[in-house]
Amino acid sequence: KVLHLVLLKMIRSGVYPTMITSFKEDNSDPTGLVIDWDGIKELIEFYIKNGVTGIFSVCQSSEMYNITVEERVELAKFVVNNVNNRVDVIACGTFPEQKTLKEKAEFIVKMKVESKVDAVVLIVNQIALEDESDNIWKENINVLIKEIENIEEEQNLEQIKLGLYECPAPYHRLLTPDLMNFIYQNERFIFIKETSCQISSIKQKLENKPDHFKFFNANAATYSESLSYGCDGFSGIAGNIYPQVHRKIFDLMNDDSDENKDLIKKLQRFLSVGERVLVHKYPASAKRYLKLNYGLSIKSFCRCNDSFKVEEWVEEDDIALHHLYDMLTNEYLPMELNNNN
Repeated sequence: KVLHLVLLKMIRSGVYPTMITSFKEDNSDPTGLVIDWDGIKELIEFYIKNGVTGIFSVCQSSEMYNITVEERVELAKFVVNNVNNRVDVIACGTFPEQKTLKEKAEFIVKMKVESKVDAVVLIVNQIALEDESDNIWKENINVLIKEIENIEEEQNLEQIKLGLYECPAPYHRLLTPDLMNFIYQNERFIFIKETSCQISSIKQKLENKPDHFKFFNANAATYSESLSYGCDGFSGIAGNIYPQVHRKIFDLMNDDSDENKDLIKKLQRFLSVGERVLVHKYPASAKRYLKLNYGLSIKSFCRCNDSFKVEEWVEEDDIALHHLYDMLTNEYLPMELNNNN
């Protein structure tokens, strides 16, 4: 069994921020914004310095629906190259403009071959239409896998490892425990980013999870509790601005001393409070937080919301972000977590 798991491609447990994309103004692009590669480099180093075990590039936080096909691949490739094997990198590979399962398979292979990500992520809502049944979703997965296998054989490629993401847009499709058991039977799948925000749902989905499969919770409020039921880590928006908190909770779960339990509760309270601040004007809020409190050079420009193409930020927004940082450094984190600042 140990040898078998070694032969399987696995990604690490821990913290996977849903990477935001840094943009800068440039009128050569129709949107008026281009990817700020220097800013992306800063983000990567910030993540790694603060304890992440992986990076989820090309996701909803990355404004994946608002960047071009070429930019998606280019962004994932840039992250892989600059990470240089220090952490795992994953990226989405299924999108609305792909009208057939064959087109989806072709882009999944393209993403893997050109970017060299550790796994390509299937957006759950892109496998079947909103009014289609779970049985159709299963059938489409089987067809999609067959299309990928055909391309792998034609191009003499190793098996491409896949993940799943219950992305809320363009519609929110959640996998049932039955669908998870269906996925668990295929060793090509190695993780899910779960977004139900419900402990009861998470517990049910975890029941038959195989050893090689990683299960990441996207919900900050249920994070520590989900770890106690066998969840493998966190992959959500708050991982962009204080991944060290999620990493500390993850590490503390290995020691059930009363002191650690108290610290976990304290840090969990902060996550629950902080989430309510972060969701306001997100993802611009995350970019602004990192600029204000950590000195990153990134701007709060976003393609996903025209109002943030210019930095229309009011004083009250900055006060809230400063207060969140003060809470983090002065009230919630033990001293050893502040050595990065």
